[in-house]
Amino acid sequence: MVQRNALRSFLLAPLACTLLAQLCAQDSLLDPRKLVLIDRVVATVNDTVILYSELKTLSSGEERTAEIQKGGKLTLPELRIIQTRNLQELINRAALAQAAKTLGVLPPERVEEIFQEMLEDDRKQQIRDFGTLMKFSEELQKTNRTWETYERDQRLAKLSDLTKQMAVYGRLQNQRGLFITPRMMRQHFARNQVQMAEKRAKLAIIAFPGTTTLAAANEAAEAWRQAPSTPSELATQFRDRGARELGVHMINDKSTANRPLKMVQFALAGPINNVQVVPQDASIQVWKITDYSGGTTRSFDDPTLQVDIRRILERQVVNFLTNQTIQRARERTEPWQPLGDIPTQMSQSPPPDKD
Repeated sequence: MVQRNALRSFLLAPLACTLLAQLCAQDSLLDPRKLVLIDRVVATVNDTVILYSELKTLSSGEERTAEIQKGGKLTLPELRIIQTRNLQELINRAALAQAAKTLGVLPPERVEEIFQEMLEDDRKQQIRDFGTLMKFSEELQKTNRTWETYERDQRLAKLSDLTKQMAVYGRLQNQRGLFITPRMMRQHFARNQVQMAEKRAKLAIIAFPGTTTLAAANEAAEAWRQAPSTPSELATQFRDRGARELGVHMINDKSTANRPLKMVQFALAGPINNVQVVPQDASIQVWKITDYSGGTTRSFDDPTLQVDIRRILERQVVNFLTNQTIQRARERTEPWQPLGDIPTQMSQSPPPDKD
């Protein structure tokens, strides 16, 4: 039996070498000028790979918003600014996700258990929405994704959120009185008294494609009411439903010149954290007021003013603690970016042949 196997290997070896030589010959005939770029790696964080397609998905909403505000196409430097900023956001998210197990707030095993519980809850929700996981997988295929890539996206999103909950909001909850003092509140009032008398708001928007995604938009609106997510974080959470970020818009009394009247009226009516689902011609949008000033002159002793000042200072403290956590997370990982500019389009046409 051993001799028969040895004889078979001896006879098949030349055939294998011949096939390999033919494949190599074919590869050598490929013209690199005719190759088309489909996707590329724009950064890595340890073993997490960030693709240009992910960056383009995150940046597209902000680019459209900037084009609307400008009234024309963005220049190449303007696109670079947006994409560079969003690339750093993707790198930070990956670093935060990996830091969930290394910051020492919870044991790594417990962090993994929490994620698996979140993923199981999400799986049950998809079954409720689509009937079966098979139908959900078919829905993912429409956006060229699989359950494995979906789980990877969820791991990044949920673990980065968990890191912020542990390292930022947990710390703020336990030490709120140390971060925000009455003296700080009076100093903020003295510096910003004129601005606080103006009526203004910040309106964050995400959108779902088509007009048949009302259930998904309502679910996203409810999630936004319950959690202080940024538009990009919420869009990532509902990416499987086609959600995309449309940016954060500054709204004041003069915004009717370049904003829909309905949007301006909603934003300036307040209050902060008010959320509304707004059907459009070709999409369904979800609006949230993330900042609001009622435009009335109030004294420092006004309880409502003190609530507003405390909210503003809390947001500043959250930003400070978040940046501090990101710095710690990046020190525990190995972010890498290739040299050169970020590509501005997914595919590149081959150069013309030279005689």
